[in-house]
Amino acid sequence: MSTELHDCHQVWWQQEQKRWARSGILTSAEDDHLRFQVGTTVKFQEGHYPNPHKEPDLLIRPKGVSFPTGVMKSGWSESSMRRLQDDMKLWLVGGNGAVHAVLLLKWTKVTGTNSVKGEVELYTRNNQDTPILQHTETVSPVPPQTNSTQQITLTMGMVFGSGILPGSNPNHQLTLEIVGLRGCAAEAMGRMGLVPV
Repeated sequence: MSTELHDCHQVWWQQEQKRWARSGILTSAEDDHLRFQVGTTVKFQEGHYPNPHKEPDLLIRPKGVSFPTGVMKSGWSESSMRRLQDDMKLWLVGGNGAVHAVLLLKWTKVTGTNSVKGEVELYTRNNQDTPILQHTETVSPVPPQTNSTQQITLTMGMVFGSGILPGSNPNHQLTLEIVGLRGCAAEAMGRMGLVPV
C-alpha cells in the first residue's frame, strides 16, 4: 500500500526536472521529450526474466522509448528491504540493458517514536552487467555540515537511453538535489503524523 511518504519522490522528480529546464540544464526540446509515469504496470518482454509484470513507484521513459530508462522504488526498510533489492535487480538485469538507473528510497521508523530515518540509493550496472550500488545519500537525519551539496548524479545517457535527442551530450550531468527530497518527505511525514529524525 502506497503512503504519502512512499509517493513523495514523485513530487521530487517533477521539481528537479522543472529546475533542470528553468536553469537551462535541459533544453526545451529535451524537457518536452523526458516523461515520467506513476502507477504504470510494465511487462518484461525479453531478457533474463521474461513475462513478469512490475509496477515501479515512478518510471522514467522518454517519448518514443518502449521500456523505462530509470525507475524509483520506495518502501519501509523494516518490511520491504528484500523486495526492494529484488526489484532493483529485476529492473537492471531483466530490463535487457534498457534500464540504466534504479533509485531505492528506504524509510525506517525509529522504534517507539513517530520519527523516520531515510536514505536514497542509486544502483547502476558495472561492465559485466551486474547491479552495483553507485551512491547513497542520507535524507533524514540531515548529515553534519559538509563542503559539498548532497545530490545523486545521473547522466543524460542514463536518463534518456536510446531516446536521447540528436546533439544531446550523453555524459552531461543531471543532479537530483537531496534537499528537495528532504522537503517533500518532511511534508509527507507531517500529513502522516510523523517527523524526520
